[in-house]
Formats: sequence, C-alpha cells, structure tokens
Amino acid sequence: MTASSSTTWSDSFAGDPVVSPPPDWEVVQGRGDWKVDTDAGTSVLHEFNMADMNTENDATLFDGQITAGSQSWSEYDYTFQAKLTTTPYLWYGFPSHYQDTFFAAIFGYQDPHDYFEYRLGYDGTARLIRYSGGVRSVIGSAQSVAFPSTGSYESVKVETTGPDARLYVGGTLVRSDPGLVSGVITGSIGLETSQSDVEFKSIAVAPANLALASTVVASASSTNGDPAHSANAARDGSLSTFWVASGVGANWLEYDLGAVTPITSTTQYWQDTDGSTFKYRIDASNDNSTWTTLSDHCSTGIVGTGQAFNDTVSGSWRYVRMYLCSVNNTHWASSQEFQVFSSPQPVDELNDTASAIAYSGGWSYATSLTGYLSTDAHYSNVVGSSATITFTGTGIEWIGALDVPHGTATVKLDGGGGVCGTPTGTCVINTYAAATQFQQALFNAQGLSRGTHTLEIDITTLYSDIDGFAITA
Repeated sequence: MTASSSTTWSDSFAGDPVVSPPPDWEVVQGRGDWKVDTDAGTSVLHEFNMADMNTENDATLFDGQITAGSQSWSEYDYTFQAKLTTTPYLWYGFPSHYQDTFFAAIFGYQDPHDYFEYRLGYDGTARLIRYSGGVRSVIGSAQSVAFPSTGSYESVKVETTGPDARLYVGGTLVRSDPGLVSGVITGSIGLETSQSDVEFKSIAVAPANLALASTVVASASSTNGDPAHSANAARDGSLSTFWVASGVGANWLEYDLGAVTPITSTTQYWQDTDGSTFKYRIDASNDNSTWTTLSDHCSTGIVGTGQAFNDTVSGSWRYVRMYLCSVNNTHWASSQEFQVFSSPQPVDELNDTASAIAYSGGWSYATSLTGYLSTDAHYSNVVGSSATITFTGTGIEWIGALDVPHGTATVKLDGGGGVCGTPTGTCVINTYAAATQFQQALFNAQGLSRGTHTLEIDITTLYSDIDGFAITA
C-alpha cells in the first residue's frame, strides 16, 4: 500500500466532444491523431495509431505527442492509466525494432526540444530519454518491465522531486533516476506513442511528496537492528514501514528539503492500534535554529486510528519538523509516514481570440494554421500595434511562434518601467528563429503577487504573433 495525496489537476475528458482533440491539451507539431473517445461509456484520450488494423500516415504512426499543463510546474506526481487497443504494429517485424514500439510519459516539458520521457517499450524495457536543445540522449540503462497486455488498463506514475524522477508501473517502482538537472525538474506533462494504438484515462497531477527526496533526522529511533523502524521509514512512501522513537515523551522528526521550497500541506499517518491521542505540531525553519509553528495540535491532540491527518500550511521553508508533544499513554511515538507537499498551480489557457485580450493598431487574424493552438493566431508587423491582456493569478506565459520573418516586441508587465524580470518589468522579446517553432513560451512571468495584473505587447520591428496565453492561478 502506498500513501497518496490529493489531486491538484486532472482531466477525465467528460463533456469534451468526441472525435476531436481535447481542448485543454496541445498536439505537438501536429504529431499524432489524438481524439477524445469512449471506452465502455468512459471518456478516454485515444491516439489512433491504427485505423481498422491499418497503419495511418507517418506523422500519426511515429512519435505522436500531446501535452498539457504549465511549463512552471515542479514537484509533482503524474499518474494515468493506459490500455493498448490492438496488438502493436512492429516495423518490419524485427525484434531489434521492438523498443521503437512504445508509449511514453512526458514530464518536465518546456518545448518540443526540451523535455524528459519514460518510454515503455514492446521489448519489455523502461527507458529514460532526455531532449535538451533538440539533442536526444538515453539516460542510464534500460530496466526490465513487462509491456502492458492488449485490452486491459495499466497504471503508470511519474514522481518528480527536486532534480530526481521515479517511474512506477502497476504500483511497482521500475526506475529511480536521481540528479537529472542541476536544480529542480520543471515543466508540463504529456503523452507519446509510436507504432501503438493506446487509450489513456484517469490522468492527474498531484502535489509531490517532498519528503521522498529529503534528508531525515529524528530525536531518537528504536530499531533493534530493523531498518523498517528507522527515521527513514517515515519518508519511504510505504505504510508497511514506520519510524519508532526511543522512549515516551516529546520526540520529533525533521526533514531537510535541501533548499528553500514552497510548501502547502503535510500529511501524517500514525502507527497506532488502540486509538491513542497524539499531540503534535508542524514547525518550519530556514536556518535549522529558529522555528515557526505552522499548525498546532498540542492542546487537543489527534486520535491516531491509522488514517491520514492533513494540515494546511504555507510559506517557503528548507526544514520541516513534526514535533510530537506527547501521547496519552505509555506508547512510544511512531509514524508510518510524514509527508510534505508542494502543490503545482492550476493553469488556464486562453486562445488568442479570448475576450480578455484587447488588440489595437494593425493586427490581422488567420485561421487553418497548422501547428498553432486551435489552428489560429493574431499577427502584426505594424510598429506601435499593441495587445493587452488583464488577468487574475500569479503568473502568465505569452504563447506564440518563433519564425524567419519575425522581429522584436516590447512586453510591459503591470505598466512596465522596471527591469526585465521584475514584477513591473519591461522586456524586449526577439521572436525570430531560422526555422519555425510553434507554441513557444515567448515571455514567462511567474511568482507574481496573487491578484489582477496586465500584460501589454507592443510591436517594435517586423512580425510577431499571439497564439494564446497561459494564466497561472
């Protein structure tokens, strides 16, 4: 049994029109035949790699990708269920090509040239692939895992904590890949298929349990040589192990998250069989010396009956401590799991036609544009033309294309006037590229104060376009 947290973002595709791509997702560079479908009355996301057992065109058959979420997401658990609808198509039927028949969980997605993906291959392996600046690399060695059978759903989970990632298939840890980046894995999520017709459902992103990647210390531990009762047992993701303190009275369990990190909640599972009352509090610190109490149950206590006890907390902290004031009997303190969560923020994606966007000057509007969100965009090369969006949230991304005839635009956040990168910054954005790149984050501002903000885009040289905006709540 593995303890889990509440869901922050999910998509059941309920109410989405069938035989159409889901509105909250983006097909990457037109790759794949992604449509909402139904399976036994349940809405699913279906990549039609085959049609009546006949392979479709190469853009559909090979490496079809679709993504959702925000490039600012980090510290999350990404879960879904996948089912093969038909026996996979095997290129030439050569066993050496079986690894090229796969479906994959994409994470840390920034753009079509920068992301990670865990691939489950028909050759019975799990591989980690990284694209950085468009350069593909295979990280570590392939790990053995049975390829899901046709006609039944298999659960898949990707955990990202700090620079580390882990892959679970069917609830079993298949890969653990530490130190993938120098900081924190950041980016949206997605799916990919190649030579396999797959249906996906129950797709969700939940807060990551930061404790999994932390360093743990405790006031005392009583293991009697059994590591299943050490302090580490309170942060191993399993409810079958538990930390036990040495002796009665006050005890504590402390995590070092490695860096100052925003936290939103904690969850405590008590190891208890007789309904003892646990009096505890949640403390936090940035220097491991001066502590701030975030939640306090030391007066009334919580009856430990095996279920999860959630505490809503706030702030950015490096050290988090569960301090047990007392237990109402002679039992020693014990904890199955003490979890700490940082929640990815929900994102609202607006198309370029949204009423919140005000265009002035010489803007043109075009439809049937391959590669653009909703296949449309606004564009201008008239110097002084502007587009202004008013939004409520903590972040915004301007989504548009990089292209050969493009030039520069000035972006002003909340009136501008400040240094680029500050809450009232003015930035000059170059939208030129030697080759066309669609759906790019041309400007990204996160961590704003929660409230109403404005973003103004002014054309300064040549063309720039507006494909849409992503608003972080």
